[in-house]
Formats: sequence, C-alpha cells, structure tokens
Amino acid sequence: MNPLTNPSLKQSDNEIAENVDLIDSQVNPATGYSSVDYHWFDDRFANLHKRLMALEAWLETFSRNVTEMNQEAPEHIDREYYSVPEFAELIGRSEYTVREYCRMERIHAEKCESGRGDAKSWKIPVGELARYRDHGLLPTTYLR
Repeated sequence: MNPLTNPSLKQSDNEIAENVDLIDSQVNPATGYSSVDYHWFDDRFANLHKRLMALEAWLETFSRNVTEMNQEAPEHIDREYYSVPEFAELIGRSEYTVREYCRMERIHAEKCESGRGDAKSWKIPVGELARYRDHGLLPTTYLR
C-alpha cells in the first residue's frame, strides 16, 4: 500500500505541527542549530576514511611495484636464448663461471652450432633467467 494514498496512514495537519514543534524545541539557542546526535555518522565516516587511506596506500605500493617490474623487464622479449656474455652480465657473474654452470648442468643450457672449431658455444633459454633468480643453481649432477 502506498502511504501517500492510504488515508489511515496520512498524518493530520495537527500531528505534523506537533512533530515540527518537537524538532524546533531541540534547537540550541546559542548556535541556532538543532541538537540532533550525529556521533554515529562521525564514527562511520571515520571508519570509511581509515579504510580509504589504507586502500590508497596499498594502491600506491602496488603501482610502484608494477613500475619497478616494468623497468626490470628485458627489452627483447621475442628472443629465445641468451648468449653466455649476456647471461653473465644479467646475473652479475663472469663468463667463465656461466660456462662452468652450463658444463656442470647447474643451469639449463644447450650447445649452439656455432663456435670456435670443434668447441661449440652455449645458448641459455630466456626462461632460465627467471628460474635462476627464483630458485638459484640446479643441484650438481656432474662428478669427476
């Protein structure tokens, strides 16, 4: 039922005037404002404000992390392999150390068809860089 069209739910003019008088009687004469308690609103607003500040801090941290990840991303994503000198520079080791890692199967690598004479050079898959950074060297399998 619509309260506006139902005559039993409509307030009479006298009842409306009584409600207005109640509201007017709660007006603080010093300030001219009603003395309705809005503390519940302040508490809810403070809680929402805290949550908003926490969300903004998280968003800023997330944005900063994404920016750092984009700066660290390799420039040539379409490549399949790194050479030994490139991989050595990326991990901060010497070329000799990286060749030894390849020889002892401490990182995943394959021999190329190119090289000097019978000695073929190594090629290291692009995915191996992420695996090395996340998990380190593979366990030793080469025994002398």
